[in-house]
Amino acid sequence: MFDAFFDLGRSVTFIYSHQSAPIDLVIHAVPTRVRLSVDHWHAGATDEVGGTARVRPFLTGSLGLTRYGGSGDAEMRFSMAAGGGVKLYATPHIGARLDGRVYAVFVDGSGTGICSPGVCAVGLKLSVAWQADFTAGLVISF
Repeated sequence: MFDAFFDLGRSVTFIYSHQSAPIDLVIHAVPTRVRLSVDHWHAGATDEVGGTARVRPFLTGSLGLTRYGGSGDAEMRFSMAAGGGVKLYATPHIGARLDGRVYAVFVDGSGTGICSPGVCAVGLKLSVAWQADFTAGLVISF
């Protein structure tokens, strides 16, 4: 995760997240173990909401792409995330960041629309996969 601050307490945030795990599937009555990976590439914003010089709560939101891969096959999907946490500073430039985030990955969807003079209506049918992650990391600010 990288934050580029453009205002006191506000930053542009870039996120790369990778998770991988073996899973057991039964295919035609044959147990099979495959490795599934999930990668998120996101850009968004973080806004510190109050706090002190040492304790800084924040909210964050982002948009990007999520890649699901496994056993030689992969798919990319649009995703968005929202979360929050706290930055705990031991010195003005070194601290810890505790972060929770929920991802909404749009795995399938369709839409329809109709317009008449002055009025439009849009209908969406979406299938969403939800994922949450919690992280802790080192903050170095300069």
